[in-house]
Amino acid sequence: MQQESGEDEVPLVKLGDASIASPFTSKNMTIDSCLSIVRQGRCTLATTMQMYQIMALNCLVSAYSLSVLLLQGVKFGDKQMSTTGFLFAIVFFLISRSKPLKKLSKERPPSSIFSAYMFTSMMGQFMIHTAALVLATYFGKKQLPVDFVVNVDDTFSPNIVNTMVFLVSTAQQVAIFAINYRGYPFMEGLFQRRSLWISLAGTFVAVILAAAEVNLELNEALELVKFPNREIRMVTLQLIVWDTVVAFILDRIAYRLLRE
Repeated sequence: MQQESGEDEVPLVKLGDASIASPFTSKNMTIDSCLSIVRQGRCTLATTMQMYQIMALNCLVSAYSLSVLLLQGVKFGDKQMSTTGFLFAIVFFLISRSKPLKKLSKERPPSSIFSAYMFTSMMGQFMIHTAALVLATYFGKKQLPVDFVVNVDDTFSPNIVNTMVFLVSTAQQVAIFAINYRGYPFMEGLFQRRSLWISLAGTFVAVILAAAEVNLELNEALELVKFPNREIRMVTLQLIVWDTVVAFILDRIAYRLLRE
């Protein structure tokens, strides 16, 4: 009798059941909500993968700068680190606010950072950026005095090597964000995100102006020294441009050949 009476009772709704069901509840008579879930899911996956790739590249380049280059006497000043850290924190925030496109693409976003395309692109970009930093260090050291002695324990003191490496590495970080932002066909393109591309373009232009020594007061504020001659200034500009262009071409070739 107790079992029969228990079966007749209406099951009670537990606390939290409505909260779990509400995101998947639609009052419409169509299945448009399913399409919205798929679109947003793909946008979220693409955003997550690109964030992984961007952070991985930034960490690899930073690890090289803070280990190998540090042993060669290359250091960054507090103003330099604070400025770049603040700017790229804003860029990370803007990237995280991506919105999906209204039209669902037939193409699927990469499901892993170790997919053929993403891994090849990431390692290729890392080698290109590392080569640019090595060349910047090499050409910068040739401008140092003959009696210059590297002391890792010394406090930061601006020199030509620090100036070249800082400008090249900052441009590399901008390139990493711009090149690895996925955009189409999963979410809004880079140029549809006005605040994002203006932030990236403004930072890149500022690096070019600093390398061209258009405003020496800006360079002094960033703890950058004056280039000893025109040749080394042109070398720095060429490293910035070629590093960005070659990394962009490599990523697009990998995307064309290895995308899923």
